[in-house]
Amino acid sequence: MKKTRQSKGFTLVEMLIVIAVIAILYTLAAANVMSMQIEAKIAITKGDLKTLKFALDSYIEKNYVCPRKSDYQRILIHEEPTIIFSNLLDPFAKTSNIMYPYEISNNKKNYVVYSIGPNRNGKATIGNDGRVLIKGSPIFETNGYD
Repeated sequence: MKKTRQSKGFTLVEMLIVIAVIAILYTLAAANVMSMQIEAKIAITKGDLKTLKFALDSYIEKNYVCPRKSDYQRILIHEEPTIIFSNLLDPFAKTSNIMYPYEISNNKKNYVVYSIGPNRNGKATIGNDGRVLIKGSPIFETNGYD
């Protein structure tokens, strides 16, 4: 009788197939996670911008002008009563400590506060008539119109 050799491990081909399947599954999972992270950042951004819009509208109602552009969040933090408690930062900015950009009209009555957006190419300005001019794909809030 002829003895057959029993293998006690996996062949190289079997190992390569398992590694390929794992790599495919990892790629699919990573794509879904990245998509969900961007959606979460967009939701955070929209919430932050609504908070800033509320804070800016409250400030304007009390002082009849928009806060200075250079330090608007600091002004809102120190306003009585306090409306926001800390700086709100743009999650799409290149570094993690960049506040949401803020633009005011020349007559200091209209504003737009925005995020550069997921494509990181957004920019917004506002005219004295309240019209918002955008470039790229910002996410924004305004007391004007868009």
